[in-house]
Amino acid sequence: MAMVTLEKGRSVLVAARGTAPEHGLWQFAPEGGEWRGRQLATVGQLSSLCRHPVLPIVYGTASARGVVQAWRVADGAAVPLGEIRSGEDPCHLAVDPSGRLLVAANYGSSTLTLVALGEDGRFGVAASLSLEGQGPDTERQEAAHPHQVLFHDGLLLAIDLGADLVRRFAINLSAPTARMLTSIAPLHVPVGSGPRHGVFLPGGRLALSGELASSLVVGASAPPPGWSSVLSTGTSGPARSRSPRNYPGDVQRSEDGQFVYLANRGYDTVAAFDVTAGAPHRIAEVASGGAWPQHLVVLGDRCLVANWDSNLVTALRLTDEGFDGAAEPLFDCPGPGWLLLV
Repeated sequence: MAMVTLEKGRSVLVAARGTAPEHGLWQFAPEGGEWRGRQLATVGQLSSLCRHPVLPIVYGTASARGVVQAWRVADGAAVPLGEIRSGEDPCHLAVDPSGRLLVAANYGSSTLTLVALGEDGRFGVAASLSLEGQGPDTERQEAAHPHQVLFHDGLLLAIDLGADLVRRFAINLSAPTARMLTSIAPLHVPVGSGPRHGVFLPGGRLALSGELASSLVVGASAPPPGWSSVLSTGTSGPARSRSPRNYPGDVQRSEDGQFVYLANRGYDTVAAFDVTAGAPHRIAEVASGGAWPQHLVVLGDRCLVANWDSNLVTALRLTDEGFDGAAEPLFDCPGPGWLLLV
């Protein structure tokens, strides 16, 4: 078993993606030298998770029904706090640092859902913000497709795969819910990149996974971005799982921000990049230990990998050279698609 330790009282929540009774919200923690898990809730296609900045409340996007759900998670149980309509195929969500606003990205309906949160973390008034745009990939970029939302430095950033944009919004939490976000100058990502996920780096920079161009894109998080791109993988030929095409997915960073880790879904690898210089440089790439690595979480010198198609969460040991050895199994879970440390 891969040696991964957590502070006392901490655990890993897993969004187990699928439509069977065993899919939904799971909780795993190391006990007596082994990881043990329990299912906390059944949810159809639970695609992402986030937590309230102060309260023990977890929110999740349920893609099957197009809703956002909330639970109070404590003492090994998840107490439902309600749900709210989001849009078609909600795929990511985030809560602002004050805990007053939740925003969800709805890939299918090309919208952002804004939800005012009460002091108790429960859902209040909701509003929808429509997005427009497209890109050169006629199959995947026929419309705006927001894929991730990030609160950073007083702004909300929405990464739009369909329009090759990082949309930027000023925030006014004192305004009515429908007017809490005001669009400001976006960042135009290299055409055809299809940006999916992003992570902030030191020095005001941003690293993006280019799902459609199989790339890592790094630049400034404010205009002008001055993007530098590099291929997300050194592997060539047809991909191994789901599709002949490789689709980079999640991207995370080391704690010091010197390295970036990117999941290559299709080739089923995780690549490491040195991002200390102006342009990113791929330094290593290893098998993820499973199929379709959907999400990553960095815990100190380990990277946890949620391998959706192989019902397996694995762990990689991180070093300055990239990785130390192969991915090791951590625990089994039905359809792990998202990991959240709580």
